[in-house]
Amino acid sequence: MKVLICDDEKIHLDILENELRNYQAKTGIELQISRACTGLEALESAGSEVFDAAFLDIGLKDMNGIEVVERIRTFDKKIPLIFVTSHGQFRDKAFDLFAFNYLTKPIEAGKFEKVMDRLVEMVERPSRMGIPYSYKENGELHRVDYRDILYFEKCRNHMVLHTAAQVITMQKTIKELVKELDPAVFLQCHQGFVVNMQKIRSVKASEIEMIGLKKKIPVGRTFHKATMQRVMQLLQKRGWQ
Repeated sequence: MKVLICDDEKIHLDILENELRNYQAKTGIELQISRACTGLEALESAGSEVFDAAFLDIGLKDMNGIEVVERIRTFDKKIPLIFVTSHGQFRDKAFDLFAFNYLTKPIEAGKFEKVMDRLVEMVERPSRMGIPYSYKENGELHRVDYRDILYFEKCRNHMVLHTAAQVITMQKTIKELVKELDPAVFLQCHQGFVVNMQKIRSVKASEIEMIGLKKKIPVGRTFHKATMQRVMQLLQKRGWQ
């Protein structure tokens, strides 16, 4: 789980990171933490990387934290944002920006843990089907819910994401794509195809039939054994013996 934290006072940045490390040690949930000391640094990080959540102070010296969030919301409308601040008067404005939560300093360990539990439940729940796949294209951040994705297809030097409603072209390799995807949800079944396992209806010989899709997805010889094992496990969990 990738987290961005921003505060212009090192002591508070250290405290916040320590709270996150304590939560990681207690729960075993892996956290990748990126630090920002100014609003501008936070904007640059949020614009160049995909984070699962961001914790931001409001009283930043270079720009107000509310302004930082307003600008983040212009290119990422779904990232959970948590304000950690001494300024209680901005609570209403924070929630106008769809803040996930609002924590006041000094941070209460019990409340912080509850906020993290809720955050992790949303971001890391086992099926992850409500979590969006995030990608950047032409400098803009885009998100597509896992539950909407049918499959990815390699076309020459780019990848194509297929949903029931749209086709999206992405400039990346299939190797890069597989590293980004949750292996509990997605399966590479061919050198040119990655499928959403939750959308598999059945598999016959060297083809996968997808729910809501007439097109059959090929299974490559190199991937055949692993694909059959994963699909059989999936169907057994559904009760299809």
